[in-house]
Amino acid sequence: FVSTSVRKELHAYEKAGAVAEEVIVGIRTVIALNGQKKEINRYQNELNKASEFGHRKALFIALATAWLFCLIFITMGTAFWYGTKLYNDGFIEAGAVFATFWAAIGGTLSLGMAVPQIGAIMTAQNAAISIFEIIDRIPEIDCQSSEGINIANPKGEIEFKDVHFCYPTRPDEEVLKGISFKVLI
Repeated sequence: FVSTSVRKELHAYEKAGAVAEEVIVGIRTVIALNGQKKEINRYQNELNKASEFGHRKALFIALATAWLFCLIFITMGTAFWYGTKLYNDGFIEAGAVFATFWAAIGGTLSLGMAVPQIGAIMTAQNAAISIFEIIDRIPEIDCQSSEGINIANPKGEIEFKDVHFCYPTRPDEEVLKGISFKVLI
């Protein structure tokens, strides 16, 4: 459960980062088209998704920590009860009861210190998975290969005829109005 929430949280933060990068790279266009509020909302939506997954992860870690402290108190109560019983029956001395009690508490507390780190370990593990996927990926095109067709002197032309274009945020404002041109190569 924690691993899935961490993976989804990281993915949502990646998406939010991609939105931020896209906006920063095209900041002039965003401002020219008055798209600041739209981009802020888009970024905020991705952060809200990440926050939701983060809350799920935090809930699980909080429940695990609560369970651990419950175990600590159960251990303390059981140790004192059983130690008192053994002392009253004459099997052990009072010092042995306290030594055993503190050994049990020390072991339980050591486990308790490990529980909060589970979230950090899961986050690091999921981050490493995505990094290793990128490292291990074999590209479809080998850029180092000399195979294929090499065109020594490419010649040709690219022609645009009657091109019309408007930005999605301002569909009524046509930026390109029937433009035509040729590019010779």
